[in-house]
This record gives sequence, structure tokens and C-alpha cells, in this order.
Amino acid sequence: FFTSKNRETCSKREEEYISPMTDVLLHILFPVKNIRINGQHYKILLQNENGPCPLVAICNVLLLRGNIHFTANHATITAKDVIDGIKVYLHKFNPPYRDENVRENQQQLLHDAEE
Repeated sequence: FFTSKNRETCSKREEEYISPMTDVLLHILFPVKNIRINGQHYKILLQNENGPCPLVAICNVLLLRGNIHFTANHATITAKDVIDGIKVYLHKFNPPYRDENVRENQQQLLHDAEE
């Protein structure tokens, strides 16, 4: 439902980073809003509750930059789909380094970001 670019171009490597989440994340829904900026149509997420939401902010930046896209036309999206889309983006744009020490550190940082 939510990937970098679209499901057809989502590689096997990207798919393996979409890990199972708790059932709670399937029940947290974010409203989706269609907006227009300089004649371009975009979809953004809205907060589901008052207060700061860095997850929505990060997601909206990636959506507006065209780094991730919705693959379906729904009025809401689950927190799990949002997190999975960001995970795919992080792994897609951080390919493993050749240097083993740098690669180990990189993989640890990506793992920490997923937690």
C-alpha cells in the first residue's frame, strides 16, 4: 500500500525489510489529504491526534519530495504502512558500503532507526 515509488518497482531487497509489527499499529489510522502545490497534486498525512507527530512530518517530507508514494487511493493509512514505507526508503537509499567496518556501523544505525 505504501512503498518507495510503487509496488511494481519494489525490489526483493526492499520487501525483506518490511517486518511484521504489532496489531496495535494496524489500528492507528492517519487521514490522507490531497493537496495541490504549484499545479502538482500530492497526498499528505494528517495527524490523528493533537500534539507533535514526527512520524507524520518525516512521511510528508518524503511524500512531497516524491521519495515515497501511496499505491492505493484511500482516505486513511495505517501506522504500520507508514513505518514500512519509511523503512523501505531508508534501506533503498542506504546501500551497503564496501568497507566492512563502515558497513557494520551503517547496518547498526539502520537497525536502530527501525526500533
